[in-house]
Amino acid sequence: MALSTTSITGDAEQRIVLPIGPRLGGLARALVDGERRSWLDPLRWVSSPEETQRVELPSRDRAAVAAALLRRNLEWGSEDAARRADRLADPRCLVVATGQQPVLFGGPQLVLSKLLAATAWAEALERATGRPAEAVFWIASEDHDWDEAASVYLPLGSGDPNLSAGEDEAPLRILGRRTLDERPAAELQRLAEHASEHDRRNLAEVAEIYRPGSNWTDAFARLLVARLGRRCPLLLDPCEPEIKRLQSKTLVRLAERGDAIDVALRRRDEQIVDAGLSPQVAPQPGWSLLFAHQDDRRHRIGWNDGDSWHLRGAEETGSRSELKRSIADSPEQYSATALGRPALQDALLGTSLLLVGPGELAYLAQASVVYEQMGIDAPAVALRPQLLLVDERRRQQLDELTGLGIELETLLEGGDALSAAAAAAVAARGRQDCCGEYGAVEESLRARCEELEQAVRRVDEQLAPAAEKTREHILRGLDNLRRRVDDCLARSDRELRERIDALREHLVPGGVLQERKVGWLALDLIWSGGRPGAYAELISSRMTLDCDLQVLTLRRGGEA
Repeated sequence: MALSTTSITGDAEQRIVLPIGPRLGGLARALVDGERRSWLDPLRWVSSPEETQRVELPSRDRAAVAAALLRRNLEWGSEDAARRADRLADPRCLVVATGQQPVLFGGPQLVLSKLLAATAWAEALERATGRPAEAVFWIASEDHDWDEAASVYLPLGSGDPNLSAGEDEAPLRILGRRTLDERPAAELQRLAEHASEHDRRNLAEVAEIYRPGSNWTDAFARLLVARLGRRCPLLLDPCEPEIKRLQSKTLVRLAERGDAIDVALRRRDEQIVDAGLSPQVAPQPGWSLLFAHQDDRRHRIGWNDGDSWHLRGAEETGSRSELKRSIADSPEQYSATALGRPALQDALLGTSLLLVGPGELAYLAQASVVYEQMGIDAPAVALRPQLLLVDERRRQQLDELTGLGIELETLLEGGDALSAAAAAAVAARGRQDCCGEYGAVEESLRARCEELEQAVRRVDEQLAPAAEKTREHILRGLDNLRRRVDDCLARSDRELRERIDALREHLVPGGVLQERKVGWLALDLIWSGGRPGAYAELISSRMTLDCDLQVLTLRRGGEA
């Protein structure tokens, strides 16, 4: 894989770019490489802003959606909500949609990368088309995956960076209906005890947002608004009653088209398996793409033979006609599954571009059939950029390792490949030349000492012992030098391996890619000097929208 570097803002900054395709697995790789891209139809793949001709430019009446988003975003403290909502209400506005579930303290860096990329895509579409464009971030508050949402890794100071909201005391309860207890704020206090004074002040502000009694989704949204400043797009909570009302017809349609969607999904799943790949979402024939909410817990709706349905994990059943009436009357009691959500979202927003991560791209190969069965206009789809962040010192180390034959791909891969490359680099770091010189010098010295000894004997045989001692002293000194050189090389080898291990741990902490592990809040405080909006502006100015793995070199404190 070729490694390319591209100069960006500032003399010292360089952006290392690695093609993303080879780093993806299975289905996502087949889609990015184009091998199975037809499975995305009717969605249209877009790999960069230069392909805006593949983005359709629909006009939609979003006045009601814009009003609902304005109200909520103002409640969350957005100072830019009125301007953005006014633009969204313009029927000519183009929408870039993306989203993520509300993870504790904002979640890992990938959440922020996706959000900022969506805003940048909207700006790119506006420049290309001359029409207003806005990003909308769908907070997946109807998810209930507590294990994924309730922990974050914040490496600040010397304390334990693993923060958690504790055990799940209400399994299946959706995140949007959860109330914060004292545990998140206590975790921040624990972290602050080992942090700098600067970080303690900022963590105290975050603790105020995550104070006990706050709604889980509201805390997530308020944190985004507080830290991102003007780079924060409009945030959408699907649990909002007005949003649920606007979704009701599409939710009813999911029930109406349940059998046809089930057949289409079975056919697509079979195609994926026949191609030697695995569906991203495990096939569940006979189950709808709808959840019913009872006591704020989600239960999957399944289809029985004939006109009836049942709930997973519950005894309730009924007719489909009754189900459709219930959805129309009480849409807040229903939501879509992962495969139904993209179509539901895009029907509401009239999305022009859907920005996704690798996992989401993979399940769009299945979810694409829902658009067809529901008659919903499908947007273009783009893969978000993936980011790794390093400071200038680590960037210099990357360059040094590249010079020693340890490429970035190998460093990220780890395992046997990295061990072999590290061993080769260690073996080559001056040892060969030094050992070669030592052998040649020793051979030469032995020969010259023998010549000297013979000459001395010709002068006076009694001087022979002195000549022998001189030869031994010279060779012993050379041997001592060799041992000192070996000790130096061994120490240097250890330092090199330690630098390799430390650099890999920075890029792939715990074996997980940095952007999937490290909380963006920690990176924000590290790189922005604590100034709200500075980190978001910094990342936005450095990254490109190409679907690559980008290593960005930043200066601490947000300096350009």
